[in-house]
Amino acid sequence: MLFHAPEFLLLFLPVVLAGFALLEATGQRRWLVPWLTVASLVFYGRWRIEDLGLFVGMLAINWWLAGVIARSGSRAILLGAVAFDLAVLGWFKYLHFASEVLSSATGLDWTVKAVILPLGISFFTFQMIAHLVDAADGESHERSPVTYALFIAFFPQLIAGPIVHHKEMVPQFADPARFGFRVENLAVGLSILSVGLFKKVVLADGVAGYVNAGFADAAEGTALTLLEAWAVSVAFAFQIYFDFSGYSDMAVGLARMFGVRLPTNFASPYRAPSIIEFWARWHVTLTRFLTTYVYNPVAMALNRRRMERGLPRLTRGTPTPGAFLVLLALPTMLTMGLAGVWHGAGWQFVAFGLLHGTFLVTNHLWRALRPALRLTPQQGWGGGAWSKPLGVAVTFACVVVALVFFRAEGVDHALGIIGGMVGLNGIALPEQAGILARLVDLPDWLPVAHTEHLGGRLSLWLAVLAAIVWTMPNTQSWMVGAGYAIDRIGVVDDGRLVWRPTAAQGVAVGTLAAFALLHAFSAAPKAFLYFNF
Repeated sequence: MLFHAPEFLLLFLPVVLAGFALLEATGQRRWLVPWLTVASLVFYGRWRIEDLGLFVGMLAINWWLAGVIARSGSRAILLGAVAFDLAVLGWFKYLHFASEVLSSATGLDWTVKAVILPLGISFFTFQMIAHLVDAADGESHERSPVTYALFIAFFPQLIAGPIVHHKEMVPQFADPARFGFRVENLAVGLSILSVGLFKKVVLADGVAGYVNAGFADAAEGTALTLLEAWAVSVAFAFQIYFDFSGYSDMAVGLARMFGVRLPTNFASPYRAPSIIEFWARWHVTLTRFLTTYVYNPVAMALNRRRMERGLPRLTRGTPTPGAFLVLLALPTMLTMGLAGVWHGAGWQFVAFGLLHGTFLVTNHLWRALRPALRLTPQQGWGGGAWSKPLGVAVTFACVVVALVFFRAEGVDHALGIIGGMVGLNGIALPEQAGILARLVDLPDWLPVAHTEHLGGRLSLWLAVLAAIVWTMPNTQSWMVGAGYAIDRIGVVDDGRLVWRPTAAQGVAVGTLAAFALLHAFSAAPKAFLYFNF
């Protein structure tokens, strides 16, 4: 069930909210958690009922294992439990890809037929693993199976995150001052939901046609020229930006309607002046998970191995090649390689992760070299008013290039587009090359002159989306007075645009919501891009 589908907005959500409000109004607060738990399971099962049994089984097994681990403190049981979760994830997500790789390497036909990927399995598996580790560390363990089920299955964040911790969610469920039906929470939640809906169905889906046509032609062998390759690649960068930003806002808004605040998961990443900061803003909770459970343990293990060999312990400030390699390069490449594979089973996703790992290592190396160049952290690329804009531009260009692998159907497909981006297929304008010329017919209502130079409609889309990305306040800054999330990541409190429960803002948000709903209900809803993971 999609957040922007009529059955969700007109049936599921009103029923769940009405039942929630009725239970509280009649003094039956003890049923609020069970009610949302059942609703969340219905939400999940509505997508594909066959997956519900797997999901409920995973919930039951992980709740039981977490209890055993919390009572025994056994690291062996923890490792076994994590291995079990990863095995389930691997069976559904990676077995087919692994069998293809093995068949190619051995020359034998060991290919296993691909299975339908259970919705959201990457997200809820990581959340279950995080809870197992927290239980082993004595940080949290949920004794109630129903509350545990809601913690994992809470429908606003079940399918595509954020990846939350027990300590962030369960205390809210037990807080009567926070968890419950409140008119102010409904107003705030609906406002955030409306903005997210607009981002998804108007902005992200609006540019999707150009992206799909461009990448499809490239996959069929069309050699994209310089401007064509960059146009479709930048268009996809904006599509996934507004798609994921829209989902993140809708998740936060929906949770807020029930008095629950989620952590920030998207914080204007294209404004980041470095790739390091980009990953602190893009899919924030995934970065947190990988840093905590992959990067840090690997770096610590490498350091221990060094000390066992009689060498001194390394610190981040150690100005030696060994420190750089042990503490940054190896853990970073491993972590980002896993991040790439987490997004999908294919060599193009491996390339996506390793490319970002290379960017991160290069960024860290540049930071290490700045003292020798007599540059302060504040000077960044060299000081001056152009320093930060240059950093943002270079970071965005790197992200666009990596996203080609993310979107492409294979490595060869991606390399073909990259070749066009560096000019290997010529620099002919779109009217000479053909791909964009098919896509630039302007609608009668659009007051923009037709141009064949880049494509009038696509050019307008890119200009509008760029203006929104780099000039408009993000949602968490707009909601600074009401509180967007349980943190303040990405908040810029400059007073330009602040949400207030006024008639004027109500009309504005209502108009935005009505426009988005007209778009959402006018055609079959397109799934969020991150639903594929």
